[in-house]
Amino acid sequence: MNDIRMKYEQLVSKEDDLTRMIATYDACVDTLINLVFEKGDNLHHPTIERILTTIQTVGDNLISELVQIRYRKAALANQFPFHF
Repeated sequence: MNDIRMKYEQLVSKEDDLTRMIATYDACVDTLINLVFEKGDNLHHPTIERILTTIQTVGDNLISELVQIRYRKAALANQFPFHF
């Protein structure tokens, strides 16, 4: 039981990290969008689009990882006699 709890706690920590990482990627996207709004005439828009696409791809991968972590967490929590 302690092994399951320890694995669960590790997943909680990983979930917290991924959540912060996703929030950081979202903040970067918002910052770039605001940059285009404020200084769009002075920017190379194809470069901004490439940067946004790259950020979105990494963010999507993080979201997929987060879903897997949450699934594994639920499966572990189900093994406790009294579910969380």
